[in-house]
Amino acid sequence: MVAQLEASVEEAVSSHTWVDLQPMLPSCLSEEDSGLLIGQVLRTLGAQSTTQILGSAVVSEKFVSDCMGLFDDIMQLKAQKEVKSNPVFLITEEDLKVSALLESTTTSRKDKREERRKKAAGD
Repeated sequence: MVAQLEASVEEAVSSHTWVDLQPMLPSCLSEEDSGLLIGQVLRTLGAQSTTQILGSAVVSEKFVSDCMGLFDDIMQLKAQKEVKSNPVFLITEEDLKVSALLESTTTSRKDKREERRKKAAGD
């Protein structure tokens, strides 16, 4: 059984896809035990960094990144549409400059107050 799990995971990783291991696991295993067994298989194969576990499914990182790539253009268009329809969410460079200026002004005021307090306490 472990050899079959390992072979299935190796195939999913090498072909940049995913595999659901639940049909290969004994039905008497709890969800937690199944997760431990799947984790052990991934450690044995050294595939922890190249996969994601989603329940009993093992998904290749390459598969995930390829799927995300399919949505890049759509998400960019949605973000642009959202910015145009809700300018409240738009932060410009000017907003960042003003924020930094206000922060530095507040800090310098606090520093001056501290200096006056120290001077008054010292006298």
